[in-house]
Amino acid sequence: MSSNAARAIACPVCGWRYLFPPTGALPRCPHCYRADLTLLADNAAALPYVRPLELVIPFRSLVDTRIEASLKRFFRAVPYPPQDLTVDNLRARLQKVFVPAWLVDVQVVADWRGETGFAVTTRSHVDKYSPSGGWSTMEVERTMLRWELRAGHLERTYHNLRVPAMRFEPRLRNVLGQWSLDHAVPCTGALLADAFIGLPERLPDEAWDDVAPLAHAAAAQECAEAAGGNQMRDFQWVPQYLDRNWTLLLQPIYTTFYRDDEGQPHVLMFNGETGIMTGARRGSFATARQVSQSVIIYASIIIIFGLLLLLWSLFEPQMLTWAFVVIGCGVLVGLWGLTPLLMVKMSHRRGPHTGFHINNTSQPSELEEDQE
Repeated sequence: MSSNAARAIACPVCGWRYLFPPTGALPRCPHCYRADLTLLADNAAALPYVRPLELVIPFRSLVDTRIEASLKRFFRAVPYPPQDLTVDNLRARLQKVFVPAWLVDVQVVADWRGETGFAVTTRSHVDKYSPSGGWSTMEVERTMLRWELRAGHLERTYHNLRVPAMRFEPRLRNVLGQWSLDHAVPCTGALLADAFIGLPERLPDEAWDDVAPLAHAAAAQECAEAAGGNQMRDFQWVPQYLDRNWTLLLQPIYTTFYRDDEGQPHVLMFNGETGIMTGARRGSFATARQVSQSVIIYASIIIIFGLLLLLWSLFEPQMLTWAFVVIGCGVLVGLWGLTPLLMVKMSHRRGPHTGFHINNTSQPSELEEDQE
């Protein structure tokens, strides 16, 4: 599916935008699962933030096994899960989504100067005394850098400088990890089938602020190698950027969701290349409350029995000890009955998986970090 033969659709709740085939009903947003997607434009290619799809990092088949294991671990880690949270539901709701990133080709013409570091090996001798062998001399070899000023002229084209096309992507990489360009291949319709293709949020003018430092770092390394050195520091240049070309790289993620007691969806995400998972744990207060009430009823019965023993001890003093033992056990069971509620409350604060939800607007994001 190309941008020339696709509609642009958007979520009215979270703001995510996607490419979608020109026919078919509009589905639910695979990012927030809170609303149906709405039509943004019939001709997506006419939008200012749409560029050609150059490369795609495919969904890897080995990830499916990891996702299945992660879903089971996630389910077991949620105390008193809501009824909607089952492994079968999570598996059935999995959606493929491509997160876009900019790939920039740019020609640079610049005069540069900087200090080039050359690796120099030095040898020295150290005298060492041993009680058994007396004095001996040992040769010590050290490698250090000798810095020399170099200057020159650069004309170079840098290809596929990758910068985020979405403002949230750095936070997404923090929890899902990076996608490797080594696995990127040219875009084809087969690789994009049955997947939501995200549209950029950052226009090229905004994203350029991230491109210039990458070109600067690449030029510094190349100039150091051209000068025969190992490193470059205090690299300065006055560049002219010519022939900027912007295309899109598609990075794979899976999303799925479950609903809590109030019916609110909670999203789980997976890196489609590595299988790394992130998702918020939300136990069910309703289920925990039922368990706590049942335990407290049993505790009350035990305490009542203990009180009866206490009354009996008025006639049989030897029962006094047993009465206090039974009452104490009832109190302990009652306190233990509060643990389900405490466990669910703690699960809402943090869990073994990173809780992650990004809103594509300027509103703050929910980001709980405690990765497995």
